[in-house]
Amino acid sequence: GPSVAWRGAGGLNFYRVPHSSVDFSAMIHIVEHPGVFKHVKQWFYLHDTCSVGPGFWGNATKWCNRLPACALPLTRYLPASSMGLYDASFL
Repeated sequence: GPSVAWRGAGGLNFYRVPHSSVDFSAMIHIVEHPGVFKHVKQWFYLHDTCSVGPGFWGNATKWCNRLPACALPLTRYLPASSMGLYDASFL
């Protein structure tokens, strides 16, 4: 089964996954191992090449008000499911 590969600062857990599916490796791992993450009610999924600044959450939540899932627009008109807020039961 999955185990924590290492623990980072602030209690973050890092997991090694046996696959590489570009944008969705982490999401696949979450879906394949629901027992490990059963305490999580919502996931905010962000691509690992992104960083955020002040005011990000306020801006993100004005786009993400349609749970069980929503995608953040990468452009003015096109959303992307590789960044978004997901209800765990939706996955």
